[in-house]
Amino acid sequence: MIRQLGPAPYSTAEAAHLLGVSTDVVLALIHKGELKGAFRSGARLFKVPVAAIEAYQARQSIAAP
Repeated sequence: MIRQLGPAPYSTAEAAHLLGVSTDVVLALIHKGELKGAFRSGARLFKVPVAAIEAYQARQSIAAP
């Protein structure tokens, strides 16, 4: 039996929707290390932890003028 800790991670499409950007931008953020904890889920798919989205949004709100 698989036991999941915490909320389920988002797909790149879900993360893009939450952040208001395209999936290409989410993939770029993953590759640049901006969405820490993102991981591969299959050959071409990524999952993004909820905490990574929240941390990114917090950094963006601090950086906004």
